[in-house]
Amino acid sequence: MSFNNRHIDQQRAPVGVLVMAYGTPAGPEQVETYYTHIRHGRRPTPELLADLQNRYQAIGGVSPLMEHTRAQVNGMQTALDAIAPGRFRTILGMKHVHPFIEESVAELARDGVQRIIGLVLAPHYSSMSVGEYMQRARAALPASLPFSAI
Repeated sequence: MSFNNRHIDQQRAPVGVLVMAYGTPAGPEQVETYYTHIRHGRRPTPELLADLQNRYQAIGGVSPLMEHTRAQVNGMQTALDAIAPGRFRTILGMKHVHPFIEESVAELARDGVQRIIGLVLAPHYSSMSVGEYMQRARAALPASLPFSAI
C-alpha cells in the first residue's frame, strides 16, 4: 500500500468523540450515590443529603441537565454523520455518574475506534474540570490509542 493509500485509510478510520460533562443523578434514587461521589467517597450527613434531595424535588425531582447534555451529544453525532457518515462514534462520559469517562473510553476502544477526540462541555478551563476530565480520559486509554482534545 502506498503512502497516499495509507493516508486515505487513516482519514477513514473510525474516530471516537468523547464528550465529557459533570453529570447529574438520573433520578431521586441516585442522589446519595452522586453526592457521595462528588465528595470523593465520603457519604453526606443525613441533613446534607435531605437538603440536596429537597433541591432536586424543587425542580421536579431531576435536573434537566442530563436531557440537555444527551441532546447535545446526539446533535453532534447527527452533524458529524451529515459530513462523514459512519466515520465518527460520539459518546458521553461523565465525571460523577454513569457512564463515567473511563467507561466511555473503554467502550470506544472495544468498538474499534482508531483515535479519540475529547471535548469537555464546560464554559471555562479549570484544572478541577477540564484538566481532570482530560487526565481521566488519557489515563483510561489503551497505550496504542491516540487522544487529542478540542
